[in-house]
Amino acid sequence: MIISSAAGGCRTAEIPPRGEAHMILADKIISLRKKNGWSQEELAEQLGVSRQAVSKWEGAQSTPDLERVLRMSHLFGVSTDYLLKDEAEEIDPAAQPAGELREESAARTVTLEEASAFLKAKEATVGRIALGTLLCTLAPVPLILLAGLSTFTEPGLTSEEASLIGLVLLFLFVGLALVIFFSCRKHTAPFDYLETEVIDTAYGVSGLVRQEKQRSETAHMRLAVWATLTALLSPLPLLASALLETSPMMNIAGVCMSILLGGLCAVLFILRGVPRAAWDKLLEEGDYTRARKTSPIPLRAISTAFWLVTTAVYLAWSLTANDWEHSWIVWPVAGVLYAGLSAILSSIAGRRLS
Repeated sequence: MIISSAAGGCRTAEIPPRGEAHMILADKIISLRKKNGWSQEELAEQLGVSRQAVSKWEGAQSTPDLERVLRMSHLFGVSTDYLLKDEAEEIDPAAQPAGELREESAARTVTLEEASAFLKAKEATVGRIALGTLLCTLAPVPLILLAGLSTFTEPGLTSEEASLIGLVLLFLFVGLALVIFFSCRKHTAPFDYLETEVIDTAYGVSGLVRQEKQRSETAHMRLAVWATLTALLSPLPLLASALLETSPMMNIAGVCMSILLGGLCAVLFILRGVPRAAWDKLLEEGDYTRARKTSPIPLRAISTAFWLVTTAVYLAWSLTANDWEHSWIVWPVAGVLYAGLSAILSSIAGRRLS
């Protein structure tokens, strides 16, 4: 059986005829490469990898990632299911037993293309989300510094001028962050169903996602270590300036430095957490298990409401009392409370489901 290539200018690929033994991915790469008359170097060049990588794939020493499987599907003119399933020919869905079709229709199927598009969207937006979070964290810093300069330096800005400039910068930072968040939302909104709907991944998708997760484990563990260290160090500038009885401006500088370290901590946790959450959504693990999705308690709605209330409390305290030096304490306290609330709600939901 001959299948035309999906990529323009690419040669056709012949799928092995019926009756041949089952083939693993490594065998199929070898067979399809040879049928197209390509060497390992030529295939590697078209896939954007080294010849050694292709050699390892063909020797079953490693597995290509999601993007490479998709590119091979287009290059060879075959489906991703054919590449991933240990069979020598493509299966017509109409030929599958009715029971299997009914089982698949009970949950939404996520194809390799959808999984790859989702992971690419998350990869493209994680840096911007981290930047937006950093802007929100640093938003009060100009106001705090300008207020200190107007109070403790002579000659300097008047308190009214300092407050005006500081508030303008604060809202500018927050406004830029919101623009970033909304632009990221546009890319990830089509995949919201992964958080709420029960899914079934197409053959081989879960294995490839799990391999990507394992490949990145060391890098993400390193991010977690640095984020934890930054969190532990963040109070030190504030404590040092208070204990050493330095000048008022040094105290203010200590507050700003603590806020900066807190923002860096948030950035590191986001760079680690967003990709892991994406993998968990596809694997239905962690916070996205089927039990949580079908929970009688609306955990996601409660979580959203909790953080909105926390933000409202932070802004109300900071703006009405002009106490930006101390209002940041809302966030670590809220984090601890949220962890406890999540544990309680998860326990209650688990009991109701059982």
